[in-house]
Amino acid sequence: MSNGKSINSVFLDSVSKTPEQLLSKLLEGKLKEAGVKQYRKGAKALASHMLENGDQEFHFEDEDDEELDISIQISADDIALLEKQADALVGEIPEIVDRLAREQSREMLDDYRKDWFRYRRAEERDFSAFRWRLEARWGEALDDLRLLVDLCTDEGEKERARLSKSKAKRAPIARHALVQLHVRACQVAREILTLIENGFPDGAMARWRTLHEIEIIALLLHDGGNELARRYFDHQVVERKKAADLHQRTCRVSGSTPLSQKEMAEIEEDFDSVVKLHGKEFAGDYGWASRYLNNPNPRFANLAERAGAEASKPEYKYASYNVHASSTALRVRVGSLNGQGNLSAGSTNAGLQEPAQKTAQSILLISSLLSSRSRSIDHAILLHALVRLRDDAILKFETAAQVLLVDHQSIEEALFEQQIEDIDLSMI
Repeated sequence: MSNGKSINSVFLDSVSKTPEQLLSKLLEGKLKEAGVKQYRKGAKALASHMLENGDQEFHFEDEDDEELDISIQISADDIALLEKQADALVGEIPEIVDRLAREQSREMLDDYRKDWFRYRRAEERDFSAFRWRLEARWGEALDDLRLLVDLCTDEGEKERARLSKSKAKRAPIARHALVQLHVRACQVAREILTLIENGFPDGAMARWRTLHEIEIIALLLHDGGNELARRYFDHQVVERKKAADLHQRTCRVSGSTPLSQKEMAEIEEDFDSVVKLHGKEFAGDYGWASRYLNNPNPRFANLAERAGAEASKPEYKYASYNVHASSTALRVRVGSLNGQGNLSAGSTNAGLQEPAQKTAQSILLISSLLSSRSRSIDHAILLHALVRLRDDAILKFETAAQVLLVDHQSIEEALFEQQIEDIDLSMI
Protein backbone atom coordinates (compact mmCIF):
# COMPACT_ATOMS: atom_id res chain seq x y z
CA MET A 1 0.00 0.00 0.00
CA SER A 2 1.21 3.53 -0.66
CA ASN A 3 -0.32 6.96 -0.44
CA GLY A 4 -0.19 9.42 -3.28
CA LYS A 5 2.31 12.08 -2.23
CA SER A 6 5.32 11.54 0.01
CA ILE A 7 6.20 13.84 2.89
CA ASN A 8 9.50 14.61 1.10
CA SER A 9 7.73 15.99 -1.96
CA VAL A 10 5.39 18.07 0.20
CA PHE A 11 8.37 19.45 2.12
CA LEU A 12 10.22 20.32 -1.09
CA ASP A 13 7.14 22.04 -2.44
CA SER A 14 7.04 24.10 0.75
CA VAL A 15 10.65 25.23 0.94
CA SER A 16 12.18 24.90 -2.54
CA LYS A 17 10.92 28.32 -3.70
CA THR A 18 11.88 30.14 -0.52
CA PRO A 19 15.24 31.57 -1.79
CA GLU A 20 13.41 32.91 -4.84
CA GLN A 21 10.71 34.39 -2.60
CA LEU A 22 13.27 36.10 -0.37
CA LEU A 23 15.06 37.64 -3.35
CA SER A 24 11.75 38.57 -4.99
CA LYS A 25 10.69 40.46 -1.86
CA LEU A 26 13.91 42.45 -1.95
CA LEU A 27 13.52 43.26 -5.66
CA GLU A 28 9.91 44.42 -5.24
CA GLY A 29 11.03 47.51 -3.39
CA LYS A 30 13.75 48.32 -5.91
CA LEU A 31 11.45 47.92 -8.93
CA LYS A 32 8.79 49.99 -7.24
CA GLU A 33 11.30 52.79 -6.67
CA ALA A 34 12.29 52.51 -10.34
CA GLY A 35 8.70 53.15 -11.40
CA VAL A 36 7.70 49.66 -12.53
CA LYS A 37 3.92 49.39 -12.30
CA GLN A 38 3.81 45.57 -12.18
CA TYR A 39 6.69 45.49 -9.71
CA ARG A 40 5.47 42.34 -7.90
CA LYS A 41 5.17 40.33 -11.11
CA GLY A 42 8.42 41.74 -12.40
CA ALA A 43 10.27 41.04 -9.14
CA LYS A 44 9.21 37.43 -9.22
CA ALA A 45 10.37 36.97 -12.82
CA LEU A 46 13.62 38.82 -12.18
CA ALA A 47 14.37 36.79 -9.04
CA SER A 48 13.92 33.57 -10.99
CA HIS A 49 16.19 34.90 -13.74
CA MET A 50 18.92 35.94 -11.30
CA LEU A 51 18.95 32.57 -9.52
CA GLU A 52 19.33 30.78 -12.85
CA ASN A 53 21.46 33.23 -14.90
CA GLY A 54 23.22 35.47 -12.39
CA ASP A 55 23.71 39.11 -13.43
CA GLN A 56 22.98 38.67 -17.14
CA GLU A 57 20.69 41.20 -18.84
CA PHE A 58 16.98 40.62 -18.21
CA HIS A 59 14.02 41.64 -20.39
CA PHE A 60 10.61 41.97 -18.80
CA GLU A 61 7.64 42.83 -21.04
CA ASP A 62 4.25 43.75 -19.68
CA GLU A 63 1.53 45.77 -21.36
CA ASP A 64 0.91 47.82 -18.20
CA ASP A 65 4.49 49.07 -18.13
CA GLU A 66 6.16 51.31 -20.66
CA GLU A 67 9.53 50.23 -21.93
CA LEU A 68 11.99 50.96 -19.16
CA ASP A 69 15.74 50.63 -19.14
CA ILE A 70 16.80 50.34 -15.53
CA SER A 71 19.75 49.05 -13.60
CA ILE A 72 19.40 47.52 -10.15
CA GLN A 73 22.24 47.39 -7.66
CA ILE A 74 22.34 44.73 -4.93
CA SER A 75 24.36 46.23 -2.11
CA ALA A 76 26.33 44.54 0.63
CA ASP A 77 23.57 45.51 3.05
CA ASP A 78 21.06 43.79 0.76
CA ILE A 79 23.19 40.63 0.73
CA ALA A 80 23.51 40.73 4.51
CA LEU A 81 19.75 41.06 4.87
CA LEU A 82 19.16 38.09 2.56
CA GLU A 83 21.66 36.00 4.51
CA LYS A 84 19.98 36.91 7.77
CA GLN A 85 16.57 35.97 6.41
CA ALA A 86 17.98 32.70 5.03
CA ASP A 87 19.51 31.84 8.41
CA ALA A 88 16.17 32.49 10.05
CA LEU A 89 14.54 30.17 7.53
CA VAL A 90 17.04 27.39 8.27
CA GLY A 91 16.21 27.73 11.95
CA GLU A 92 12.54 27.29 11.15
CA ILE A 93 13.01 24.12 9.05
CA PRO A 94 12.59 21.67 11.99
CA GLU A 95 9.30 23.36 12.89
CA ILE A 96 8.21 23.30 9.24
CA VAL A 97 9.08 19.61 8.97
CA ASP A 98 7.19 18.78 12.15
CA ARG A 99 4.12 20.75 11.06
CA LEU A 100 4.09 19.18 7.61
CA ALA A 101 4.60 15.70 9.08
CA ARG A 102 1.65 16.15 11.41
CA GLU A 103 -0.58 17.48 8.65
CA GLN A 104 0.43 14.87 6.08
CA SER A 105 0.28 11.99 8.57
CA ARG A 106 -3.45 12.49 8.96
CA GLU A 107 -3.95 12.41 5.21
CA MET A 108 -1.64 9.42 4.83
CA LEU A 109 -3.43 7.47 7.55
CA ASP A 110 -6.82 8.27 6.03
CA ASP A 111 -5.60 6.94 2.67
CA TYR A 112 -4.25 3.77 4.28
CA ARG A 113 -7.52 3.15 6.09
CA LYS A 114 -9.53 3.66 2.89
CA ASP A 115 -7.34 1.13 1.07
CA TRP A 116 -6.96 -1.33 3.95
CA PHE A 117 -10.18 -3.30 3.52
CA ARG A 118 -9.44 -4.10 -0.14
CA TYR A 119 -5.79 -4.78 0.64
CA ARG A 120 -6.64 -6.98 3.61
CA ARG A 121 -9.09 -9.07 1.60
CA ALA A 122 -6.41 -9.67 -1.03
CA GLU A 123 -3.92 -10.67 1.67
CA GLU A 124 -6.44 -13.02 3.23
CA ARG A 125 -7.08 -14.73 -0.11
CA ASP A 126 -3.35 -15.17 -0.71
CA PHE A 127 -2.75 -16.47 2.79
CA SER A 128 -5.70 -18.86 2.62
CA ALA A 129 -4.23 -20.33 -0.55
CA PHE A 130 -0.86 -20.64 1.18
CA ARG A 131 -2.45 -22.36 4.17
CA TRP A 132 -4.17 -24.80 1.83
CA ARG A 133 -0.84 -25.64 0.16
CA LEU A 134 0.89 -26.00 3.53
CA GLU A 135 -1.81 -28.35 4.79
CA ALA A 136 -1.69 -30.37 1.58
CA ARG A 137 2.06 -30.83 1.97
CA TRP A 138 2.42 -31.17 5.75
CA GLY A 139 -1.12 -32.06 6.85
CA GLU A 140 -0.60 -35.77 7.51
CA ALA A 141 2.42 -35.08 9.71
CA LEU A 142 0.68 -32.17 11.40
CA ASP A 143 -2.33 -34.31 12.26
CA ASP A 144 -0.07 -36.78 14.08
CA LEU A 145 1.49 -33.93 16.06
CA ARG A 146 -1.93 -32.43 16.83
CA LEU A 147 -3.16 -35.80 18.05
CA LEU A 148 -0.03 -36.28 20.16
CA VAL A 149 -0.46 -32.89 21.85
CA ASP A 150 -4.17 -33.59 22.49
CA LEU A 151 -3.49 -36.99 24.04
CA CYS A 152 -0.69 -35.60 26.19
CA THR A 153 -3.01 -32.81 27.34
CA ASP A 154 -5.62 -35.41 28.31
CA GLU A 155 -3.03 -37.31 30.34
CA GLY A 156 -2.18 -34.10 32.16
CA GLU A 157 -5.83 -33.50 33.00
CA LYS A 158 -6.15 -37.05 34.35
CA GLU A 159 -3.05 -36.65 36.51
CA ARG A 160 -4.32 -33.32 37.83
CA ALA A 161 -7.63 -34.98 38.78
CA ARG A 162 -5.80 -37.84 40.52
CA LEU A 163 -3.63 -35.37 42.40
CA SER A 164 -6.63 -33.37 43.60
CA LYS A 165 -8.04 -36.57 45.16
CA SER A 166 -4.75 -37.59 46.77
CA LYS A 167 -4.92 -38.28 50.52
CA ALA A 168 -1.17 -38.62 51.01
CA LYS A 169 0.04 -37.44 54.41
CA ARG A 170 3.04 -35.69 52.89
CA ALA A 171 2.12 -33.10 50.29
CA PRO A 172 3.34 -34.37 46.89
CA ILE A 173 5.11 -31.09 46.03
CA ALA A 174 7.09 -32.59 43.16
CA ARG A 175 3.93 -33.99 41.55
CA HIS A 176 2.25 -30.59 41.88
CA ALA A 177 5.25 -28.98 40.19
CA LEU A 178 5.27 -31.52 37.37
CA VAL A 179 1.55 -31.09 36.73
CA GLN A 180 1.90 -27.31 36.56
CA LEU A 181 4.93 -27.55 34.29
CA HIS A 182 3.01 -29.99 32.09
CA VAL A 183 0.09 -27.57 31.75
CA ARG A 184 2.46 -24.86 30.61
CA ALA A 185 4.23 -27.28 28.27
CA CYS A 186 0.94 -28.18 26.58
CA GLN A 187 0.13 -24.52 26.08
CA VAL A 188 3.56 -23.84 24.55
CA ALA A 189 3.19 -26.90 22.30
CA ARG A 190 -0.11 -25.50 20.99
CA GLU A 191 1.56 -22.14 20.37
CA ILE A 192 4.24 -23.95 18.37
CA LEU A 193 1.54 -25.76 16.39
CA THR A 194 -0.15 -22.44 15.60
CA LEU A 195 3.13 -20.99 14.33
CA ILE A 196 3.87 -24.07 12.22
CA GLU A 197 0.36 -24.14 10.74
CA ASN A 198 0.82 -20.55 9.63
CA GLY A 199 4.30 -21.00 8.19
CA PHE A 200 6.51 -19.48 10.90
CA PRO A 201 9.17 -22.14 11.63
CA ASP A 202 11.68 -19.67 13.10
CA GLY A 203 9.11 -18.48 15.62
CA ALA A 204 8.13 -22.08 16.33
CA MET A 205 11.76 -22.97 16.97
CA ALA A 206 12.05 -20.04 19.37
CA ARG A 207 9.01 -21.30 21.28
CA TRP A 208 10.46 -24.82 21.35
CA ARG A 209 13.38 -23.29 23.23
CA THR A 210 10.93 -22.50 26.04
CA LEU A 211 9.44 -25.99 25.82
CA HIS A 212 12.93 -27.48 26.09
CA GLU A 213 13.62 -25.42 29.22
CA ILE A 214 10.39 -26.71 30.77
CA GLU A 215 11.50 -30.22 29.83
CA ILE A 216 14.84 -29.83 31.63
CA ILE A 217 13.27 -28.39 34.79
CA ALA A 218 10.69 -31.21 34.80
CA LEU A 219 13.44 -33.83 34.51
CA LEU A 220 15.33 -32.32 37.45
CA LEU A 221 12.27 -32.04 39.68
CA HIS A 222 11.22 -35.58 38.84
CA ASP A 223 14.65 -36.79 39.93
CA GLY A 224 15.09 -34.39 42.88
CA GLY A 225 11.71 -35.02 44.45
CA ASN A 226 9.88 -32.94 47.03
CA GLU A 227 12.95 -31.24 48.51
CA LEU A 228 14.10 -29.84 45.18
CA ALA A 229 10.52 -28.93 44.23
CA ARG A 230 10.13 -27.00 47.50
CA ARG A 231 13.28 -25.01 46.72
CA TYR A 232 12.02 -24.46 43.17
CA PHE A 233 8.76 -22.95 44.44
CA ASP A 234 10.49 -20.94 47.17
CA HIS A 235 12.73 -19.35 44.54
CA GLN A 236 9.75 -17.27 43.41
CA VAL A 237 10.61 -15.01 46.36
CA VAL A 238 14.08 -14.39 44.90
CA GLU A 239 12.63 -13.63 41.49
CA ARG A 240 10.12 -11.25 43.07
CA LYS A 241 12.93 -9.42 44.90
CA LYS A 242 14.92 -8.99 41.68
CA ALA A 243 11.84 -7.75 39.83
CA ALA A 244 11.03 -5.28 42.63
CA ASP A 245 14.60 -3.91 42.66
CA LEU A 246 14.51 -3.45 38.90
CA HIS A 247 11.15 -1.72 39.11
CA GLN A 248 12.40 0.71 41.75
CA ARG A 249 15.48 1.56 39.68
CA THR A 250 13.53 2.22 36.48
CA CYS A 251 10.11 3.48 37.58
CA ARG A 252 11.11 7.13 37.42
CA VAL A 253 12.25 6.75 33.80
CA SER A 254 9.29 4.58 32.77
CA GLY A 255 6.74 6.73 34.58
CA SER A 256 5.53 3.83 36.72
CA THR A 257 4.49 4.19 40.34
CA PRO A 258 7.24 3.02 42.72
CA LEU A 259 6.48 0.37 45.28
CA SER A 260 5.78 1.72 48.74
CA GLN A 261 8.24 1.36 51.61
CA LYS A 262 5.87 -1.13 53.22
CA GLU A 263 5.72 -3.27 50.07
CA MET A 264 9.49 -3.23 49.70
CA ALA A 265 9.94 -4.08 53.36
CA GLU A 266 7.70 -7.15 52.99
CA ILE A 267 9.60 -8.27 49.90
CA GLU A 268 12.95 -7.79 51.69
CA GLU A 269 11.69 -9.74 54.70
CA ASP A 270 10.53 -12.67 52.56
CA PHE A 271 13.80 -12.66 50.65
CA ASP A 272 15.92 -12.66 53.79
CA SER A 273 13.81 -15.49 55.17
CA VAL A 274 14.30 -17.86 52.21
CA VAL A 275 17.99 -17.05 51.91
CA LYS A 276 18.44 -17.80 55.60
CA LEU A 277 16.52 -21.06 55.15
CA HIS A 278 18.29 -22.30 52.02
CA GLY A 279 21.67 -20.59 52.14
CA LYS A 280 23.22 -17.55 50.47
CA GLU A 281 23.73 -19.38 47.16
CA PHE A 282 19.92 -19.59 46.92
CA ALA A 283 19.89 -15.92 45.83
CA GLY A 284 21.43 -16.77 42.44
CA ASP A 285 19.49 -17.09 39.17
CA TYR A 286 19.27 -20.86 39.56
CA GLY A 287 19.98 -20.91 43.27
CA TRP A 288 17.17 -23.38 43.89
CA ALA A 289 19.32 -26.05 42.17
CA SER A 290 22.65 -25.14 43.78
CA ARG A 291 22.55 -27.78 46.53
CA TYR A 292 21.16 -30.42 44.17
CA LEU A 293 23.97 -29.79 41.68
CA ASN A 294 26.59 -29.19 44.37
CA ASN A 295 27.35 -25.93 42.58
CA PRO A 296 27.19 -22.57 44.41
CA ASN A 297 26.46 -20.63 41.21
CA PRO A 298 24.80 -22.92 38.65
CA ARG A 299 23.93 -21.82 35.13
CA PHE A 300 21.27 -23.24 32.87
CA ALA A 301 23.92 -25.24 31.02
CA ASN A 302 24.66 -27.05 34.30
CA LEU A 303 20.98 -27.90 34.69
CA ALA A 304 20.81 -29.22 31.12
CA GLU A 305 23.90 -31.35 31.65
CA ARG A 306 22.51 -32.88 34.85
CA ALA A 307 19.19 -33.56 33.11
CA GLY A 308 21.00 -35.49 30.39
CA ALA A 309 20.06 -32.97 27.70
CA GLU A 310 23.62 -32.28 26.54
CA ALA A 311 22.85 -33.74 23.12
CA SER A 312 20.21 -31.03 22.54
CA LYS A 313 22.64 -28.19 23.23
CA PRO A 314 23.28 -27.38 19.51
CA GLU A 315 19.55 -27.25 18.76
CA TYR A 316 18.97 -25.12 21.86
CA LYS A 317 21.65 -22.69 20.69
CA TYR A 318 20.17 -22.69 17.21
CA ALA A 319 16.74 -21.89 18.63
CA SER A 320 18.21 -19.08 20.73
CA TYR A 321 19.19 -17.09 17.64
CA ASN A 322 15.53 -16.22 17.07
CA VAL A 323 14.94 -15.32 20.70
CA HIS A 324 17.71 -12.75 21.00
CA ALA A 325 18.75 -9.93 18.67
CA SER A 326 21.77 -11.87 17.46
CA SER A 327 23.30 -10.93 14.12
CA THR A 328 23.46 -14.65 13.36
CA ALA A 329 19.65 -14.70 13.19
CA LEU A 330 19.89 -12.36 10.20
CA ARG A 331 21.71 -15.08 8.27
CA VAL A 332 20.77 -18.46 9.75
CA ARG A 333 17.11 -19.26 9.16
CA VAL A 334 15.11 -22.35 10.11
CA GLY A 335 12.56 -21.46 7.45
CA SER A 336 14.85 -22.02 4.48
CA LEU A 337 15.76 -25.13 2.57
CA ASN A 338 19.48 -24.93 3.34
CA GLY A 339 19.35 -23.25 6.76
CA GLN A 340 20.58 -19.98 5.31
CA GLY A 341 18.52 -17.56 3.30
CA ASN A 342 17.19 -14.08 2.85
CA LEU A 343 15.21 -12.52 5.65
CA SER A 344 11.47 -12.64 5.12
CA ALA A 345 8.74 -10.92 7.09
CA GLY A 346 6.16 -13.42 5.89
CA SER A 347 5.35 -17.10 5.99
CA THR A 348 7.24 -19.99 4.45
CA ASN A 349 6.45 -23.58 3.57
CA ALA A 350 10.00 -24.72 4.40
CA GLY A 351 11.76 -25.70 7.61
CA LEU A 352 8.64 -26.81 9.49
CA GLN A 353 9.99 -30.26 10.29
CA GLU A 354 12.62 -29.21 12.82
CA PRO A 355 10.44 -27.41 15.41
CA ALA A 356 7.69 -29.99 14.87
CA GLN A 357 9.97 -32.96 15.51
CA LYS A 358 11.53 -31.33 18.56
CA THR A 359 8.10 -30.49 19.95
CA ALA A 360 6.93 -34.09 19.53
CA GLN A 361 9.94 -35.34 21.46
CA SER A 362 9.70 -32.78 24.26
CA ILE A 363 5.95 -32.95 24.93
CA LEU A 364 5.99 -36.74 25.13
CA LEU A 365 8.95 -36.76 27.50
CA ILE A 366 7.33 -34.21 29.84
CA SER A 367 4.05 -36.16 29.75
CA SER A 368 5.77 -39.44 30.54
CA LEU A 369 7.15 -37.95 33.76
CA LEU A 370 3.65 -37.32 35.14
CA SER A 371 2.75 -40.94 35.76
CA SER A 372 6.13 -42.64 35.54
CA ARG A 373 5.35 -44.66 38.68
CA SER A 374 2.17 -46.11 37.22
CA ARG A 375 2.25 -49.87 36.64
CA SER A 376 -1.19 -50.37 35.08
CA ILE A 377 -1.47 -52.22 31.79
CA ASP A 378 -3.68 -49.46 30.34
CA HIS A 379 -1.02 -46.88 31.01
CA ALA A 380 1.68 -49.08 29.50
CA ILE A 381 -0.39 -49.56 26.33
CA LEU A 382 -1.07 -45.82 26.07
CA LEU A 383 2.59 -44.93 26.55
CA HIS A 384 3.63 -47.33 23.77
CA ALA A 385 0.93 -45.85 21.53
CA LEU A 386 2.20 -42.32 22.21
CA VAL A 387 5.78 -43.35 21.47
CA ARG A 388 4.65 -44.87 18.17
CA LEU A 389 2.65 -41.74 17.36
CA ARG A 390 5.67 -39.55 18.10
CA ASP A 391 7.93 -41.66 15.89
CA ASP A 392 5.38 -41.65 13.07
CA ALA A 393 5.06 -37.87 13.27
CA ILE A 394 8.84 -37.41 13.17
CA LEU A 395 9.14 -39.68 10.13
CA LYS A 396 6.25 -38.01 8.30
CA PHE A 397 7.70 -34.55 8.85
CA GLU A 398 11.06 -35.73 7.52
CA THR A 399 9.43 -37.29 4.46
CA ALA A 400 7.44 -34.11 3.73
CA ALA A 401 10.62 -32.05 4.03
CA GLN A 402 12.44 -34.29 1.54
CA VAL A 403 9.56 -34.07 -0.95
CA LEU A 404 9.58 -30.28 -0.57
CA LEU A 405 13.29 -30.19 -1.35
CA VAL A 406 12.79 -32.25 -4.52
CA ASP A 407 9.87 -30.04 -5.61
CA HIS A 408 11.89 -26.91 -4.91
CA GLN A 409 14.81 -28.13 -7.02
CA SER A 410 12.48 -29.06 -9.87
CA ILE A 411 10.87 -25.62 -9.85
CA GLU A 412 14.27 -23.89 -9.73
CA GLU A 413 15.46 -25.93 -12.73
CA ALA A 414 12.30 -25.06 -14.67
CA LEU A 415 12.69 -21.36 -13.86
CA PHE A 416 16.35 -21.47 -14.89
CA GLU A 417 15.46 -23.05 -18.23
CA GLN A 418 12.90 -20.30 -18.81
CA GLN A 419 15.44 -17.68 -17.66
CA ILE A 420 13.07 -16.46 -14.96
CA GLU A 421 14.73 -14.89 -11.91
CA ASP A 422 13.80 -13.26 -8.60
CA ILE A 423 10.87 -15.56 -7.83
CA ASP A 424 10.10 -16.12 -4.15
CA LEU A 425 9.60 -19.85 -3.67
CA SER A 426 9.12 -19.70 0.10
CA MET A 427 5.34 -20.05 -0.20
CA ILE A 428 5.18 -22.92 -2.72
